[in-house]
Amino acid sequence: MDQGQNTNSLIMHKQLILSIGNKLPVSSQEFKTFKRMITLDRRDKDGNSSSAEDLLEVWQTQGHMSVGDYDELIVLLKSANLHEIVKIVKPQASAIQQQQKIENQALKVSMSQPSTSSYQSIAMDTGFNNKWTKIFKVVQNSDACRYWKTLGRSLRLSNSDINAIEHDNPLQLKEQCFEMLNQWTQVFGAAASPEVLIDALRSENFNKTAEDVMDCLE
Repeated sequence: MDQGQNTNSLIMHKQLILSIGNKLPVSSQEFKTFKRMITLDRRDKDGNSSSAEDLLEVWQTQGHMSVGDYDELIVLLKSANLHEIVKIVKPQASAIQQQQKIENQALKVSMSQPSTSSYQSIAMDTGFNNKWTKIFKVVQNSDACRYWKTLGRSLRLSNSDINAIEHDNPLQLKEQCFEMLNQWTQVFGAAASPEVLIDALRSENFNKTAEDVMDCLE
C-alpha cells in the first residue's frame, strides 16, 4: 500500500476540519448554535471544547464521522443555518472522496491476483505481514466477528463503507469481518495500528479478543 497516497486524503480531511473551525469563531452566535446542534445527542464532556475544530475532532473520534463520509456533517451545518460553510464543505468533501477512490483503486490493482484467496492477496501487499494475517484471523474467529459493523464504526469507518461491505458479501459473516478490517487499513493507512484495533475491541467489551490480538504482537 502506498502510505503517501493514503496520507493525502487524511491531510485533506484535516484541512477541511480546520477550514470549518476558522469560519466559526467561538464568540459568534453561529458557533453557539452549531455547538448546541452537535452536542444534542451527546453524553460526553466536550462542553469545554474551545473551538469548532476541537468540537469536530471530538465528535469525529466518537464515531459520528469518518474520512469519506460527510453527509451527517452537512446535515448538521444546514440545521444550524450555516449554509455558507456548507458551500465550502461540499466541494472539499467531494475532492476528498475522489482522492480516496483513486487511492483505493490503486490499492486494489496492486493487490489483485485472480487465483489467490483473500488471505493470500493481502499478504502480498507490503503493508501487511504475517502478524496482520494472524490478527485478522483472530478477530474473524471471535465473538467480535458477529458484531463487525459495530466494531467498524468504533474504528471510524463510514456507514457507506460498512453498507457496501455487507452488500458485496451477503450472508458471509467472516468475509464481511475480513473486508471491514481490510477497508479500515486501506482508509487509515499508518494510523490503522494493532493498538488502535485493541482499543476499539475493548471499547466494545470484546476484552478476550483484545487479549488474543495482543498475543499476536509478542
